[in-house]
Amino acid sequence: MSEFSLSISGSTLFLILGIILFVLFSVYVYKYTLPKLETQAKTLFILIRSLILALIIFLLFDPVLSIINHTPDNPINYVFIDNSRSISLKDSLKRISLINELRNKLNDYNLPFKFFSFGGINKELGKDDKIAFIEPVTNFENIFDYLDSAKGNIATTTIISDGIITEGSSPLYRSEKSNFPIITVGVGDTSKQKDIYVSNVNYNKFIYAGTPTTIQADIINNGFVDKNSTAYLYEENRLIDSKEINFSETSLNQIQFNYLPITSGEKKLSIYVKNLPEEVTEKNNRYNFYLDIMKEKIRVTVIAGAPSTDVTFVLNSLSADENIILNKFINVADNKVLEEKNLFTQDSTDLFFVIGYPVIKSNNELDNLITNYLVTKNKPFFMILNSSTDIGRLRAFEKILPISIKSSSNSVLEVQPDVQINNVGLLFSDLADNTVWDKLPPINRLNGVFNLKPESILLANSKIRGVPTNTPLIVAKSFGAQRSMIVLAQDIWKWKLQFPDDKSNFFDRFIISSTKWLIKNDKQKNFIIRTSKKSYSTGEPIEIFAELYDQSFNPISDAEIKINISKKNFGKELILTPIQNGIYKTITDILEAGDFIINGVASINNRSIKSGPVKFNIGDMEIEAIESRMNINLLSNLAINSGGKFFPIEEQNKIIDEIIELQKEENKDNVSIDEYLLWSNYWILSIIILLFTVEWFYRKRFGML
Repeated sequence: MSEFSLSISGSTLFLILGIILFVLFSVYVYKYTLPKLETQAKTLFILIRSLILALIIFLLFDPVLSIINHTPDNPINYVFIDNSRSISLKDSLKRISLINELRNKLNDYNLPFKFFSFGGINKELGKDDKIAFIEPVTNFENIFDYLDSAKGNIATTTIISDGIITEGSSPLYRSEKSNFPIITVGVGDTSKQKDIYVSNVNYNKFIYAGTPTTIQADIINNGFVDKNSTAYLYEENRLIDSKEINFSETSLNQIQFNYLPITSGEKKLSIYVKNLPEEVTEKNNRYNFYLDIMKEKIRVTVIAGAPSTDVTFVLNSLSADENIILNKFINVADNKVLEEKNLFTQDSTDLFFVIGYPVIKSNNELDNLITNYLVTKNKPFFMILNSSTDIGRLRAFEKILPISIKSSSNSVLEVQPDVQINNVGLLFSDLADNTVWDKLPPINRLNGVFNLKPESILLANSKIRGVPTNTPLIVAKSFGAQRSMIVLAQDIWKWKLQFPDDKSNFFDRFIISSTKWLIKNDKQKNFIIRTSKKSYSTGEPIEIFAELYDQSFNPISDAEIKINISKKNFGKELILTPIQNGIYKTITDILEAGDFIINGVASINNRSIKSGPVKFNIGDMEIEAIESRMNINLLSNLAINSGGKFFPIEEQNKIIDEIIELQKEENKDNVSIDEYLLWSNYWILSIIILLFTVEWFYRKRFGML
């Protein structure tokens, strides 16, 4: 049965008056015609013109035609059965038997039922279809998405589940908005399992051998409040540290271990919490992770064209660092070299410092040393030029320098550094302070024309009497297999003795930070993205960490780090939050399965650093196996919010009685309303055009203008 209604946006009285006026206007137009028409022809023209004008004014009032359909409909009872693997983890035979028994009883009643299984997706079940309980996740949200689009009245919705949601959002809010009662049927064990596990470990990934660091572990306890245990830190199964734990009421304990790596290389570390009686399993009491330990000793060779104050101060700074072993070759006279070859061979040298070399009468042995190791073997080097440097001989090594030499002389100019703070911050975050550089005393730069190479990094230009120039003073380069840095000036030792504000360690920090940057292995990244693990189950929270260091491996904590998580037809952007020195973190949920890639960008001092891609997988781990206890609170609240009831699956007769009672209350007609906007209706516009055409045609036939 259908009902029709017509509505307009204006007054009906004005519409009728308008139609009457247009009819009178049509009569007036055709009252006198040339040539004169018979009465029948006039009547035809008046009718056509009146109909055209009446339709036009009718459309101006925005008419809407509504058709209301009343269809008798027996409301449907929907039954959703949890098909996830958590149903079959514990007491599976008993659980499955009870579910099948309830399903068969419902089928025996002469009521309109529709059965579905649900997990990651909803699937309608035929009468004889079996449920395998193999879905890797449990998603309640999909149930409500389906019910929102369901046609016909809903008498009841019955959800048979353990209430453990592992994908999608909580259904509680949507249950409050539902216009049908929900009956929840609980399946599973309500007892809480006692357990202890290490949920996460925070650490700096790159440290030097012999340098102490702190490792923090997050330990969760369920059911062991005020109990005591011990947490252990192991390196390759060797006990490093241990901490006593008194388990907190918040269920979270954060434990810090002290770790001092002895040797370099990748180290496997483990944190283990001693298991307690009644703990359901100790398989999750251990957490393994890896650290890359950098070399304990940096082997540095110093080559100097002559003894100088710069040489002395550089040697003092290097020797003060316990992680550095020194060897030196100092040209003290023609063909005479002060050397210490006995310390180690040059093949094992990590870095060369070249100060005021080559000179006019340089030693052939030193020339061969530079050619062999700096030019041929691409060893990193730090070079300081002075007035004794033979620029002509230096041109022989120009291809490995950060600068190209256009012209020069042995004269010097007194300059101060005009620091490029963004570039300094990229290499040495602990030296990125404009006020410190501005207060440095003047040094003597070689008077010449030196140009940056395209791959070089400008750290400082020269200021002459406080006026900035475009002449480079300190330049670094990281290109191919070699790193290098050059200071185009002498007397940099003044930065040690004349530094103001009692910050006399600037010179030492500059030398040591430069050393760390120069010997850095390119395989070791300054910007690292990692996940707490490589494999997640669908719906499980994903913890993502970032580590950010400057080029000397000092942690940077004030950057903005954005990451993009992507796979085919999926993308998600997040901003990470700093949690401790150089370490950032975020937690997210992804409701899809598959292989994902994380790419990150760190922004600091108007520069951007990109991370390498990081891969992880969602769906290969059984999140359904993590929790097997029925979530009775969720199921009860879900039913109460909608006006329904919660029942354990053992109370099957009560479940059926409740469905029958609610079915009687929900007998309704299915009402649908179809609306048509007549003002834009194609057929009405076509009729108006057709009537104009007919009028024009007959006017031509009768010879009218």
